[in-house]
Amino acid sequence: MDKYAMLIDPSKCIGCNLCVEACEKAHGGLAPASYYTWIIDLKGYAGLSHAPVHCLHCEDPPCVKACPSGAMRKLENGAVIVDHELCIGCSFCISSCPFNRIHYDPESRLVYKCDLCYERIGEGKKPACVEACPYEAKLFGDYEEMLKIGKERAEKLEGGLLVYPGETVVLYVLTRDQLNLLKAEYVLEEAYPSRSRSLMDLMKYSRIGAAVLFAGSIIYFVNWRKKRMSKISGGEG
Repeated sequence: MDKYAMLIDPSKCIGCNLCVEACEKAHGGLAPASYYTWIIDLKGYAGLSHAPVHCLHCEDPPCVKACPSGAMRKLENGAVIVDHELCIGCSFCISSCPFNRIHYDPESRLVYKCDLCYERIGEGKKPACVEACPYEAKLFGDYEEMLKIGKERAEKLEGGLLVYPGETVVLYVLTRDQLNLLKAEYVLEEAYPSRSRSLMDLMKYSRIGAAVLFAGSIIYFVNWRKKRMSKISGGEG
């Protein structure tokens, strides 16, 4: 299966919200769909008036590791999705997400996030938000192609950066000042916050260790009880 990427260039975003409207329509017009993507107002600072925000679809997603029910999954095409049939609403994925892109809906008691329109991708279409953008603030296509375009655009900018190649499926093209602005808005960080994945690994192995200890305790108790009952039946105690 092909692997895809989305390239976001906030300098081209005018804040028309057509992407948000298209997203809500694509996901059935449900209120939680507004959590899939949104636009923030940056008031023209660092050359940015607005910036699209949604899940970055990590290559090694902490939310998948944190999910105890298997509801969070990473697909071969790059999308990280949540299966609402399996979601138990525990919100572990929310606390594990390094970018705060997953939201809990108290009415449905489920979590919601951008799913990269994986069903549309499977039909050979682009994500709804990309298709709706009239100014190409979002591009979508083959991962390597988007990576190439992103690097070319970054090279044309003074101090241009591509965030985060190799770490996420959604990539941003920014200047250093623009990155600092989005850091201040808690949208992005300087580098991919790998500490989140490290924490998930630690939790994962801690759970395994706890399970092994628990199982060992049960085995020890069963063996001890057998020996004890054997002694009692033999008149030793």
